Amino acid sequence: MCFFRDLSIGRKLLLVIMFTSMTAVILASTTLLLNDYLSFRKGMERDLDVISRIIAGNLNAALYFQDAGAAEETLSALANNPRIRGGWLYAANGSLFAAYARGDVEQVKGFARLGIPMFGEGMRLDGHSMARYLPVHVEGEPVGTLYVESDLQELDNRLHANLGLAFLVCVAAAIVAFALSTVFKRIMITPAAALAETARRISRDRDYTARAQQYGGDELGQLAHTFNEMLDEVQRRDEALARYSRDLEQEVAERSRIQQQLQMAKDSAEESNRMKSEFLSMVSHELRTPLTSVRGYAKLSHKRLRRYVFPLVPNSDPKLAKIKRQLDENMQIIVSESERLTFLINDVLDLNKLDAGAVDWSMEPYDVAEIVEHALNVCGNLFDGKPIESSMLVTNGIPRVRCDRNRILQVLINLVSNAAKFTPAGEVTVRVERNADTVVVSVSDTGIGIQPEHREAIFERFRQLGDTLTDRPAGTGLGLAICREIVEVHGGRIWVEPHSSQGSVFFFTLPIAGSVAGSQNTRML
Repeated sequence: MCFFRDLSIGRKLLLVIMFTSMTAVILASTTLLLNDYLSFRKGMERDLDVISRIIAGNLNAALYFQDAGAAEETLSALANNPRIRGGWLYAANGSLFAAYARGDVEQVKGFARLGIPMFGEGMRLDGHSMARYLPVHVEGEPVGTLYVESDLQELDNRLHANLGLAFLVCVAAAIVAFALSTVFKRIMITPAAALAETARRISRDRDYTARAQQYGGDELGQLAHTFNEMLDEVQRRDEALARYSRDLEQEVAERSRIQQQLQMAKDSAEESNRMKSEFLSMVSHELRTPLTSVRGYAKLSHKRLRRYVFPLVPNSDPKLAKIKRQLDENMQIIVSESERLTFLINDVLDLNKLDAGAVDWSMEPYDVAEIVEHALNVCGNLFDGKPIESSMLVTNGIPRVRCDRNRILQVLINLVSNAAKFTPAGEVTVRVERNADTVVVSVSDTGIGIQPEHREAIFERFRQLGDTLTDRPAGTGLGLAICREIVEVHGGRIWVEPHSSQGSVFFFTLPIAGSVAGSQNTRML
C-alpha cells in the first residue's frame, strides 16, 4: 500500500483500470469455465447412467441362466462408446461373472477392491474416471451387480481448451484495457497535472496572482475554479494582513509607550505608598510620645481638680458652679479625645505594619476558650454602668487552634468593645463552636444592628456607621479592617449577620491545629 500511495495519479488510474478490467474478465471467464465444466460432466453422468441401465436390463437373463458367454457378448456392446473403459458383472456372491475391458484397462477387477456394497446403486468419481454401479434384477430380485467405468479424458480436453481460450480472452482484454486507460489517463490527468503545476509554482514563487487553467465543467474543472477562488481570497487576506500588520505595529508601539507610562505611574505610586507608610509610621511615633504626655497630664490634672480645687469652689454661686461644671466637662472631653486619638494612632500603626508585612506572627496551638475569657475580662469595664449582661458559651470538645494569641485577642476585644458600644441595653454573648476543620467564634449583641447594605462596607478602612445616639463617629474606622486582615492571615474569614431578634452577630473562623488549612497557613507564614 505504501508503494501504491506514492505513485502518481496517472499510474494509479492505469493500475485501477487494469486491475478492475482484468478482475472482471477473470471472474467472467472463471464463471463460464466452471459452468461449462459442470454442465459437460453432468451430461457425461447422464449418458453413463442411461448406458448402464440398458446393459443391466439385457444382462438379467444371462445372469439368471448362468450364461457367461451371453453376458460377455452383451458387455462387449460397451465398445461402441469410446469413453467407456469397461464393464464388470458380479454374481451375488461377489465373484466376477463376466467382463469387458478396453485394451489399456485390466481385465479382472475383484469386487472387494471396488469398495461398493453388493446390490448397491450410485456414482463414483475420482481423479481419472467416472463409474456407475447398479443391481441386476430377475423377477424383481437382485441377482448381481453391474459396474461400468468411463474415463474423463474428453472432460479434461474440453477444460484445457476452454482454459486456453480464456487466457487468450484475458490477454486481449488486458491489451484493450491498457489502450483505453492510456487514453482516459491523458484526458483526466492533464487538468490535474496543470493544477498541480500551478500549485507548485505558487508555493515556490509565492506568486498569488497566478491562476489555474479550467479545462471543463467536471469535478476537476470545478476544483480549478474553487482553487482560483481560494487564491483570490488568499490574495485579499494577504493585503488585509499587511494592513493589519502595519496597524498592529503602530498599536504595539502605542501600547509600549502606554505601558512605560503605566510602569512609571506604578513605580511612582509604589514610591508614594512607601513614603506614605514611612510618613504615617514616623508621624504616628512622633505623635504618640507627646500625646501620651498630654493624656497623662490631662488625667492627672482632672483628678487633682476634682480632689483639691472643685471642693473649694462654693456651689452657692451659680456662676462659679457653672464654670466648675464646664471645666469638668472640658477636662473629660480632653481625656476621652486624647484616648480616641491614641487608639487611632495605634490602629494606623497596626494597619501599616500589616500592609508592609512587618508583623511578627507567633503561631502556636492555643485554647480559644481561654482567649475569649481573657477578652471578656479586659472589656469588663465597658459594661459597668450599663444594663448589659455579658456571657460566654463554649461547646464541649473544642480543639486547640494554631494562632497568634495576642492578635486573636485583639480581634475579640475589638468585636466585644463594638458590641458593648452599640448596645444600650440587653446582652452580649460570645460563642465558640466547631464546624468540620474550623472553630467558629461569634459575638452577638442586642444593640442597634446593622443595615444589610452596610454589612460589607463596615470591613473597609475608615468606614464608620457612627453613633446613632450622638450622630458622631464612635471609633477610628480601622478596627474591623484590622480584624479582617488578622483573620485572613490565619486562614479564616470574618462576616456579620443579623441577630435572630435584634442586633448583630459577628462571626470569624480559625483552622484547627493540624488541619490542612492550618498547615498550609503555617507554611505561608
